[in-house]
Amino acid sequence: MPSWVVFILLVLPIVAALAIFALERLRPNFGLAWLIAMLAAVGGWGLLLALGLRNPAPLQLADWLPIQVRLDDRLLLQVDPVSWPLAFSLAALLLAVILTAPVRLGQKSIPVAWASNLFITSIGLMGVLSGNLVTLLLVWSLIDVVELIVMLRTVQEPRLNRQVILAFAARVSGTIVALAALVVDQDAAGSGAPNAFPQANVLLLLAAGLRLGVLPLNLPYQQEIRMRRGVGTLLRMVSTATSLVLLARLSPIEVTAGGGALLLVASAIAALYAAAMWASAANELDGRPYWIISLAGMALISVVNGNPLNSLAWSTLMILCGGVLFLYSGRARFSIVLPILAAAALSGLPFTPAAYGWPGVVDESFTVFDLALVLIPALLMFGMIRHAMTPGDALKDMQGWIRVAYPLGLFMLVASAWLIVFLGAGQTLIVGPWAVSLASSLVAAGMLFAAHRWRSTAHENRRFEWIRSLFRVIGKWLTSVLSLRWLYVLFNDFMKAVHWLVEGFSVILEGEGGVLWVLVLLALLLTLLLPEGLR
Repeated sequence: MPSWVVFILLVLPIVAALAIFALERLRPNFGLAWLIAMLAAVGGWGLLLALGLRNPAPLQLADWLPIQVRLDDRLLLQVDPVSWPLAFSLAALLLAVILTAPVRLGQKSIPVAWASNLFITSIGLMGVLSGNLVTLLLVWSLIDVVELIVMLRTVQEPRLNRQVILAFAARVSGTIVALAALVVDQDAAGSGAPNAFPQANVLLLLAAGLRLGVLPLNLPYQQEIRMRRGVGTLLRMVSTATSLVLLARLSPIEVTAGGGALLLVASAIAALYAAAMWASAANELDGRPYWIISLAGMALISVVNGNPLNSLAWSTLMILCGGVLFLYSGRARFSIVLPILAAAALSGLPFTPAAYGWPGVVDESFTVFDLALVLIPALLMFGMIRHAMTPGDALKDMQGWIRVAYPLGLFMLVASAWLIVFLGAGQTLIVGPWAVSLASSLVAAGMLFAAHRWRSTAHENRRFEWIRSLFRVIGKWLTSVLSLRWLYVLFNDFMKAVHWLVEGFSVILEGEGGVLWVLVLLALLLTLLLPEGLR
């Protein structure tokens, strides 16, 4: 298949977005704008579905730099067994966002937002299809700038603006670490052939961990910034997917036993903490960053264990299963089936999509550490069902075509999870470690039963209110420690102290005795610099 197919895949959503923007300025037409967005989303999803059967030739642009460099400087985009599952997941999420958009008309779901969704998805596709690190770094930078602009235009409070800047700085630090890996690999290679992805895998692992907020665990957003469900979900998932694709492309890392254990424990703590925060969040949107961190942690554990391809299962399910819940604003009695199907896909039971991810996390020798990992999907599934059962918009009050398009969009996400397993070259329907997945599912079912019993006997549980208060205090303490907010506060206090010292020093030098102080400091400096015999 020719390489221009990849070009069409990227240009199609951009052309549709420009058409919607032009339509809104010249002759606004709500129905036509939605139709353009839907056709572009369906076209991209269908094209990627076809590419799952036959991969096209890579699309590349060589010698675009004005100087010659000793690295793989091509702009390379390719559809292969690593990039296709993530690209197909993003296309399915875009399709679901557009199909469910009419339900969110009261939440300012407007044509301009749909055009933004198309544009953001095109950037995300460029990221996950990147065939070398140079292309990925450029896309990372573009995504960071776009997200920074969108966030700063969305929030108005200075406190939230500071959080946006901190999140931007955390992601940029990950980009810098990846750039360092590129430089290290260039020095190690010498005059040899450059690599598409450097072999300094520990640095790349840390780079992805920093951008994902897992290594180390960092949550500069002290609260989830309110955004539209569609734009907010796509922006979060696109930024995360472009980091997860790097994990899947890493070769098995070689670290010392102590270093590997440290990485495993750090990733497990981040994933378990985030899963617990997701399960206890007030709603699915408040818990969205924790959902992302928890499943990204599972992907990182797979990579540290030497199974990077297994991380694709957790990465795609993070996008698809999470998308079901984050777009689940309209509620009806029958619609609860869709989040249940998404939870089943995440369970890892035999012949489910997550069954391919479990072998990357646990092995045949089940340990106490693996027991903690069992709790992570259990908490995620419990949180999914818990959030799905909360009240939402009444779907029965909407028009008939909306009541058809909305569940269809959510169903496309669940169906895409199974299509990836059927069509993906690396993933297949397997039994997996069924005892582990069964244990995780039973724990999730037990949590749901316990929560139901607690609500049904709420009037009898007032004497146990102190237990809830205790868990609330412990949760706040863990949040303050593990989210590294104390580090941001400490850094802020340090900068204030430096500013105070500089101001005080300036006042001293600008005063009447400023010249005398300068002479004293000069004499002290000469005393330190002169040889001992000349002092």
